[in-house]
Amino acid sequence: MRRLHLILRRCLLWGGLLCLTLLGYAVMRQRPQDLPWTDIDLDQPIGLFTGRKLAALTGERAQCLALLERAGVAYSAMQPGGTGQCVYDDAVRLKAERGAVALSPAAVAPSCPVVAALKLWEWQVVQPAAQRIYGQPVASLRHFAAIAVGACTGAALATSANMRLRMRSTFPPSYWRTGGR
Repeated sequence: MRRLHLILRRCLLWGGLLCLTLLGYAVMRQRPQDLPWTDIDLDQPIGLFTGRKLAALTGERAQCLALLERAGVAYSAMQPGGTGQCVYDDAVRLKAERGAVALSPAAVAPSCPVVAALKLWEWQVVQPAAQRIYGQPVASLRHFAAIAVGACTGAALATSANMRLRMRSTFPPSYWRTGGR
């Protein structure tokens, strides 16, 4: 008799967990960006698994380019290049388009997943915040570069020192005294 109660208790517990799981799925189905097995859509708000979905695009050139196409991103796919450890095959250069944030300098060609993340950030975070705070959209974005250093160039220390020098000349001394805040 005691064994029967234990079995019934476990069945009720597992049944309750199954019901909660199905209920959770039904609620989450309204937000596909929060489900790990759905495809990423740059038109959807940022969800629980958006970062993982963007990271999963690494090495998936065709899937990533198709994502940019569906989202209406104007780009030029760059030819594969590089040698040794520095081979790349998914570089993308954004084309200037009306209403989009212009990159400055424009010659940068980051990987496709980086461009997808950049566009998602622009559409879901930067532009709404600029509209709310300043009452107008962001027109351009200045960046340092989209490069990989270290294993590719063999000059990681020289490059990072050079970057620090450039950053120190770009930001005022008060920025560095406050720890960058």
